[in-house]
Amino acid sequence: MATSAKELGKKIIGYPERVVPVVTVKDWFSQFNRNPIQQAINYVVGLFPIIGWISRYNLGWLTGDVIAGLTVGIVLVPQGMSYAQIATLPVQYGLYSSFVGVLIYCFFATSKDVSIGPVAVMSLTVSQIIAHVDDAHPGKWEGPEIATTVAFICGFIVLGIGLLRLGWLVEFIPAPAVSGFMTGSAINIASGQVPGLMGITGFKHRGGTKGKFPIKILGTVPAGLQHVGQPTIDPELVSALAGELPVATIILLLEHIAISKSFGRVNNYKINPNQELIAIGVTNTIGSCFGAYPATGSFSRSALKSKSGVRTPAAGILSAIVVIVALYGLTPAFFWIPNAGLSAIIIHAVADLVASPRQVYSYWRVSPLEFLIWAAAVLVTIFSTIEIGVYVSVCVSLALLLIRVAHPRGYFLGKITLRTDAPGSKDQRDVFVPLARDGMTNPDIKVSPPAPGVIVYRFEESYLYPNSSIVNSVLVDYVKANMRRGKDMSNVKLSDRPWNDPGPRQADAAYEQERNSSLPDIHAVVLDFSTVSHIDTTATQALIDTRNEIERWADHPVEFHFASILSPWIRRALVAGGFGLGTPSSRAPHEIAAVVPYRDGLGDRQLSDLRQNVREHADDIETGLSTSAQGKESINSFEIETTGYAPLLPLDTPFFHLDLESAVRAAESGLELRS
Repeated sequence: MATSAKELGKKIIGYPERVVPVVTVKDWFSQFNRNPIQQAINYVVGLFPIIGWISRYNLGWLTGDVIAGLTVGIVLVPQGMSYAQIATLPVQYGLYSSFVGVLIYCFFATSKDVSIGPVAVMSLTVSQIIAHVDDAHPGKWEGPEIATTVAFICGFIVLGIGLLRLGWLVEFIPAPAVSGFMTGSAINIASGQVPGLMGITGFKHRGGTKGKFPIKILGTVPAGLQHVGQPTIDPELVSALAGELPVATIILLLEHIAISKSFGRVNNYKINPNQELIAIGVTNTIGSCFGAYPATGSFSRSALKSKSGVRTPAAGILSAIVVIVALYGLTPAFFWIPNAGLSAIIIHAVADLVASPRQVYSYWRVSPLEFLIWAAAVLVTIFSTIEIGVYVSVCVSLALLLIRVAHPRGYFLGKITLRTDAPGSKDQRDVFVPLARDGMTNPDIKVSPPAPGVIVYRFEESYLYPNSSIVNSVLVDYVKANMRRGKDMSNVKLSDRPWNDPGPRQADAAYEQERNSSLPDIHAVVLDFSTVSHIDTTATQALIDTRNEIERWADHPVEFHFASILSPWIRRALVAGGFGLGTPSSRAPHEIAAVVPYRDGLGDRQLSDLRQNVREHADDIETGLSTSAQGKESINSFEIETTGYAPLLPLDTPFFHLDLESAVRAAESGLELRS
């Protein structure tokens, strides 16, 4: 009874009668089968990279860190106050952000060069958020309260992204998009500081100004940390900020990751994006308890820190000391700082954010489409807002990515025989290149097509649901244009034709019949999977449909050979779709030229099949050598060392091949036997 129920269940779900061993879900889980306790310990320890290097700290490192830390701290004080002005906040809030940023970051950092604190683009974004909330709810919340709430929420979001190890999401936004909105923001900021730099307050001339200073100065700056404590999170304010938080979060993490990667590349070390997001998240979450507004990596201060000879992230502690000394001891001196001086500092600082002509030209040379993304981001940011600029650059980048995936550039391939130009050398090899001119190969060299009846197609993207229909159309249309139709439809009545097949006109019937007779009969389709890293259910079904359409056109079965399958999961999907199985018409052996020393799992039956294949077949489709050319020694090695070798690929999928050359050779040899 149990057996009958089991058989019925298999019949219902379509369980195949012949089961081919493939990779299983259990195999996938086994790769994660490690010590969970040790993994948890490693995860927690990894949250504090300082543990890995603090025990090796020495006087040599201390010298570089002291110089770099003090230098950055001296620059950070005026920059922090200047950026607070951009954010339309009192200048002391820039110092709060500066102090917390450089102090907290050093405990979580994987970059020694990056300096965390107020930055121009984030400050401009905060000012726009404050203006937006104030327009919607006039006078309900003060600017500092809005700014610290943004810091807390955005920091918490970024911290969550880092803890969940989702830093790879940042990679979906390309460098030109980031550079575009940063360049546009820098131009906006610099132009907005010109009136303050020149002392321009308006165009109207009013009465005398006796008793007023001819130069606008900063005025009183409160000393010390005035707003330490638990941040007040108003649910109504959070609701008002909801629409502005995505762009603030994107800028917070994008600018920092871009800067940290850049300095890691220049100074020959690698950052951990997830850990950097954790560092940014913790810095801003804790910073909101000190009255800080959102802080992220600064390009100008990071460059200064790098050039000053910084050795470890501990240099941030020295910068924090400089800032806290300024907060508690130098605020009376800040009273006389001219606003024009702060405007000059801002203009100088944001100049580093503007993409250089060399960089812009490199975007054009590498990818004209990405240059257009950069230009669109710059223009939209300048003439609209940074929020719209960020959304435009991100959305256009994602759209371009989807278009590339959905419209892959596959090629039908032919063969060229190459040899070296070394004197006396007779070595030669075959390479497969596109039949259509691709702008890379020498146009004077003829590309030989495969044998008549064989098609070779190379994918250039993974085979997934967005592009499966297009690939299906490309293959079927090529077959219908270049291969003979198996069934003569010239004498079929109009009433017996499918509604979507009008057939040739009466005047063209003879010509079409003659043309069809001159075309080769299709025998095999060879698919090069060397660039296919993933295949899904929709694509597998599309491949089944492609095979069915081609076989209907040919009116006989057509072989599908697959070369260079990269993943066992791709093999599993193809086997599930009915590919790879069966007996090739050539009766050529499976790929057995490349063998490996015996490890595990090779039974006597498989070894017997392997030796039998070597004896029975005249040609080895992988090496191209005949049995006589290889000699008895090759066979005898299997006779003698029956437990020493194994086939590299499974013997039960003869249509899966190691490389393209062996796949084409197998397809063409079957064509020879068929003819």
